[in-house]
Amino acid sequence: TLANMRKLSEDGHSLGFHGYKIGQKVPDLLSSLGAEQFVAHEIDPEREAARKAGLSMNSFAYPSSARTWATDRTLLKELRRLRTGQLSGRDPLVSPLKNSDSAFISSVETKTTRVIAASCIMSRSDVCCMEICEALERATAKDETLALYTHAIEATGDVAADPHNVTLPQLVKILSKARALGMSIVGFDEL
Repeated sequence: TLANMRKLSEDGHSLGFHGYKIGQKVPDLLSSLGAEQFVAHEIDPEREAARKAGLSMNSFAYPSSARTWATDRTLLKELRRLRTGQLSGRDPLVSPLKNSDSAFISSVETKTTRVIAASCIMSRSDVCCMEICEALERATAKDETLALYTHAIEATGDVAADPHNVTLPQLVKILSKARALGMSIVGFDEL
């Protein structure tokens, strides 16, 4: 709800757009509507609701990481940053994550990079947690930024009900590792 989003914003969390009615597959919408109409159909209604609620949102996360350069250009006219799961022309995200160069950005380039590939914290098993912790070690050693996201945080359990979510115990492990490495943990808006 908008009230929950306001509370999250007041607590310092980054909020961004993700699409208004993404029931259809985003690649299908992009190809059938084109970039300008996709923004009008998916982003503009969300942007208007946020404006009316007094929320400031400066980023967009592509659903299913479906994106085109045309959509990037259209969105970047009004938004500061975009999040996807992978960037075209760069190596695909591979396992283990620490070996996936496209998952990392040089810390020097982070402030000027406007389309960021992020890795989903998925809770399929503790292997994912271990992979992320190893990736945090790489980012620290090479002075890189590693962008992570999850769809939701589930309070209990070893494995989340939805594989795109993370459990609180898993998130605590990851954040504890980042803190032990002396990493800065920031929201998407602060990158």
